[in-house]
Order: sequence, then structure tokens, then C-alpha cells
Amino acid sequence: MDSTNNLTKQGQGLADKAVATADELGSNAAPLQKKATSQAQAWGKQGIDAASDMGQQVRDTAADAFGSVIAYTKRHPATALAVAVASGALLFALVKAMAPSRD
Repeated sequence: MDSTNNLTKQGQGLADKAVATADELGSNAAPLQKKATSQAQAWGKQGIDAASDMGQQVRDTAADAFGSVIAYTKRHPATALAVAVASGALLFALVKAMAPSRD
């Protein structure tokens, strides 16, 4: 009977150790999950910031190009008009060539 009682105590001791180990693993997992979540959020924010910066660069470049066109047009109005007419004629010819005939 004494050996049965001893086995029961050993079994209970092993079960207690298993529960303690599981509790420790669970408590260690929470900070890791929090750190991983925080890291993922930081990466997402960096991606959004990078996209926003690229968008701002595109807007700045477009504004610079628009400003250059305006400045050129003011300095050379006849040339700018000739370029516009030639561009329109070329665009018209392309559309006409690509449109299917109605015959």
C-alpha cells in the first residue's frame, strides 16, 4: 500500500510540473505574440508611410512639369501652339487609323 501511495504522489508531482510548465509556456507566448503584432503594425505603418512619400513625390513632379509647361508657353507661345496643333493632329490620325471601318 505504501508503494501505491508513493506512486500516486509521484504522479501528482509530475502532473503539477506539467501544469506549471504549460502555464509558463502560456505566459511566455503572450509577450511574443504582442511583440509580433507590434512588429507587424510597425511594418504596415512603414509601408503606408513609404507609399505616402512616393505619392507626394509624384504630385511634386507633376506640379513641376505643369509649371515648366506653363513657363515655356509664356516664353514661346507660337511654338507651344504649333506643338499643340501637331499633337492634336497626330492623336486624330492615330484614333482614325485604329477605329474599325464602317463599310
